[in-house]
Amino acid sequence: MAQHVTVTTAVELTATQRKEVMQVAQAKAGTQEIELKEVVNPAVIGGIRLTIGSKQYDATVLNQLETLRNLA
Repeated sequence: MAQHVTVTTAVELTATQRKEVMQVAQAKAGTQEIELKEVVNPAVIGGIRLTIGSKQYDATVLNQLETLRNLA
């Protein structure tokens, strides 16, 4: 059974980026069987958010700005 993975970016991924995201997702999920769902959300501004099951890896500009805002 394939692991469901959602990738959220501000713009559509290129073929090269998609391949790199798949490799990272496979390593993080511990399986080669990945079902990748791509979500384009301009609100994240830039970067990438990877959701694998209940785990989320958020390297978006939006997340970094929110973190800085919470420090103030």
